[in-house]
Amino acid sequence: MPTKQNPFLKNIFFLIPLLLLTCTNPVSPDYKYIEGLIYIEGFLGTEEGSSYVTITESDVAQYYRNIFVTGATVAFVNADSGQSIQLIEEDAQYIPPPNFKGTVGEKWHLEVSLPNGNQYVSEVETINPSVP
Repeated sequence: MPTKQNPFLKNIFFLIPLLLLTCTNPVSPDYKYIEGLIYIEGFLGTEEGSSYVTITESDVAQYYRNIFVTGATVAFVNADSGQSIQLIEEDAQYIPPPNFKGTVGEKWHLEVSLPNGNQYVSEVETINPSVP
């Protein structure tokens, strides 16, 4: 006795090749590059020589890049004692004196004054123990 084919299976086998042949239009990402954005990145470590701050500004004149901002006044400030550690500009970053290191539990914030007069102050952060 001949077997009767299921019409659903017949349609599925017809639709699968059509789905594989369909195209999608590629979409290019739309980036919005903004010139003059200031990026401040810093780290206050518990080892001598591990602390630094970098300050860059976005530049899109010829191609997208970040340019180091020179001539800024940068300081780590202890939130409890008010002690201010001035950082010096060296090798495209701002660094504290060579013997400076933070201690676990201390609270510090960052103060930055750019040559154009703009000032930035971070929130207070507590130095946490290192992950073993």
